[in-house]
Parts: sequence; C-alpha cells; structure tokens
Amino acid sequence: DKIDVAIRRAGLTGVNQNMAELTLSYADEMGANLVRTTAHSGARPSHAVWQGRVFSRSGKSDKYPDFVESTGYGTGPGLCGWNCRHSFGPYLPGISPEIYLQKDLNRMNHATVTYGGEKIKYYDATQMQRSMERKIRATKRELAAYDEAGFKDDFAAASAKLKAQRDGLNDFCKQTKLLRQNEREQVLGYSHSQAAKAVWAFRR
Repeated sequence: DKIDVAIRRAGLTGVNQNMAELTLSYADEMGANLVRTTAHSGARPSHAVWQGRVFSRSGKSDKYPDFVESTGYGTGPGLCGWNCRHSFGPYLPGISPEIYLQKDLNRMNHATVTYGGEKIKYYDATQMQRSMERKIRATKRELAAYDEAGFKDDFAAASAKLKAQRDGLNDFCKQTKLLRQNEREQVLGYSHSQAAKAVWAFRR
C-alpha cells in the first residue's frame, strides 16, 4: 500500500474500533449479552452473511450464534476491521425494534446498479469505483514526479490521462448513482499548484 492509502485506512479503522469498544462498554453497563450488527447495500460477500443479524457475546445462547466466531470481530477482515462500514449495538429481545426484516436484508445483499446498459452487483460496482480511484491516485503521483523532475511533455500527457480518468469516474458514478468520494482520490505530495498546472497543461 501507498502511505496515504495506509494512513486513511488506519484512521478509519481506528475510529471504528474505538466506537466498537465504547459500544461493548455500553452493553456491559446494560447487562446486554446480545448485539445486532448494522446492514447496508454493497457489503462485501464475507460480511453480507452476518449483517443485520443478532449474536450472542457469550456464545452460550441456544437461539443466537456466537458474536466473535460469526463476525470475525477483533480481526482485520472481520466486523469493524479494515475498511468495514458496519457497526453493532446492544439488542434487547422484546424491546429493541426489529429494524432489519429478512426481505430487507435480501434486497441489500442482492442490490444491483446499471452501467453501460447492463445490471451489475452493487458490491462489484463499488470495487470498480475503487479501481478507478486507485488509477487516479497513481496518475497524480506520476504528475507530482514529472513536475518535480521538470518533464513538461510527460506532465502534459499525464494531465490528459488524469482528465480522462476523472471524466470516466464521473460518468460511472452518474450511471450507477454511486456517490463520488473525492477523499479517496487524494494523494500525499500532490499539491494544489500541481493540480492547477495539470488543468492548464491539458487545456493548452
């Protein structure tokens, strides 16, 4: 991983893990053994299987599966791990509202978007978006290097490539209705002045 990507992931993961620890402390105060995970469309397949469900923290429930064993909580690939958008909260039978019906979970887990006239899985679309963002970041790193080295022709060519990549991502997000996440396109060492130069280099 590039350092800017690693920093962003570490920051988001750290926030999620801190919130998770607070949630567990809150559950302890309530005496709640059961917790329920959140759910959203586009969850990675390994997370879709447990999202929106109730689990037993002690693992001793006859009705609900073990929390850590089922969700991988506390591990990088699991709940509240690397790039995970899920969270969880205490669940009190008969008191907590049933906010995730099975039909809702089925809809989330099988959500699709349309791109180029074809339907694709929502999760696959988010991975396509991540790929486009990575290419944009790579081009920005090229631009920063060319600018530092004074390679004007290479800088101009990379500027045109960046413009095409951004236009492609804009079109992709417009068709799929996915949110453009500009923060994922940021790169350490790519300054505002270099960004301005790239715009003018393409316009010449």
